[in-house]
Amino acid sequence: GLAVLPNSDDDNDASSSIFRQAGQATADDGPVRRTITMYRDGFTVDDGPYRRLDDPNNAEFLSSLARGVTPRELSEGGEDVTVGLVDKRGE
Repeated sequence: GLAVLPNSDDDNDASSSIFRQAGQATADDGPVRRTITMYRDGFTVDDGPYRRLDDPNNAEFLSSLARGVTPRELSEGGEDVTVGLVDKRGE
């Protein structure tokens, strides 16, 4: 499931729907925890590289988040995955 760690009152950008959807989901205690940190123009997954919001290669990932669904690349292998979102869109 998706979990949210809110720290911004800014609700005017495109990634806002991601946080709204994630906030409605409950966090699971699955064995694998992944952390997505959202920034103004992009995001990171765990300690991975910075990925831009406007990069077409990230469209499916972001669309899944906006629907409140764990992105396919995070759930490969069929394991239960807990996804945490950190809101740093103000940075």
